[in-house]
Amino acid sequence: MNHHERWSGEVTIILCYVGRSHDNRARYSGAAWLDVDGRRERVEFKDLQSGVGGVSSGLGFGYEDEEEQAFDAMAENALSFLSYYTSDNRPDDPREVPSWAPEPEVCDAFGWEAEHSENDGFAIRRERGGPIVYTDGRHTEEFRIPYRPVAL
Repeated sequence: MNHHERWSGEVTIILCYVGRSHDNRARYSGAAWLDVDGRRERVEFKDLQSGVGGVSSGLGFGYEDEEEQAFDAMAENALSFLSYYTSDNRPDDPREVPSWAPEPEVCDAFGWEAEHSENDGFAIRRERGGPIVYTDGRHTEEFRIPYRPVAL
């Protein structure tokens, strides 16, 4: 499997395409990490899926699940999941927190250290320090490709 690296601020994300889910969503595995206060915070994921109908991975947007554009979109999805259950956004009842959710301090760190967009999304880069290629659920103008139908 080929892995694809993406960056957002101090966060590194690695993604591998693993296939389609039973409901036809793109599936990825990978990890994200950052160094905080001299220690590395690393979270692995085995089954990160695109939105229903491939909304987030590209099917329907004119690119395949293994094209660079799909990895850009899934990197933003990964950051959204990793930073969701922060110490300020965590249910009081621990039974309401999914088993995959990192500890609140780890979620806080991913949320703080990722690069945010003007609209509170995440800015994704294909190279550390390179241009922003994806933010707020879409590719930047320079990296947008013309729509072309993709067979299901």
